[in-house]
Amino acid sequence: MQIKKINFSSHIRNFKNTLISIFIGVVISAIYYFINDGDTKVIYIFGVAYILALIPVLLIHVNYNKIDKNKQISVNINLHSIEIHENGKRTKIEVKDILSIILTTGLERSASSLWSNYYFYQIDLKNGKTILITSLLLKQKEFPFVVDTKQNIAFPFAKKLSA
Repeated sequence: MQIKKINFSSHIRNFKNTLISIFIGVVISAIYYFINDGDTKVIYIFGVAYILALIPVLLIHVNYNKIDKNKQISVNINLHSIEIHENGKRTKIEVKDILSIILTTGLERSASSLWSNYYFYQIDLKNGKTILITSLLLKQKEFPFVVDTKQNIAFPFAKKLSA
């Protein structure tokens, strides 16, 4: 059983498509600049477009970091259980404790979407509590439970729930 927490690699894993997109935009802008003898109009247009495209991605990323920054999670695939440590509290979730699980992703799950690597699980428990786990903390293939509902929304922004 491995303990997961947010680290540098989880930030890069989620932000990967955005970094690739920025790199491609810089290369295309540089090529255009040199082909057109220093014309900067397109560079400004690309710059404004990338800033506008980055705003929702950055908002989602900061949102997910706020939700999971103090969490550590242990996944036991064999027992189909998750143990969450947050702010000194320990919560163990087993299949028998779960009422429903909703996976929320963005509308575009293609590799070209800047937020295609962002998603979150909403786990509703029988005791009335709801737990959120974001893609910064746990990859989809590591999630040990069957998802009841999958919903696609324009921007997978998660509302932090009070403890």
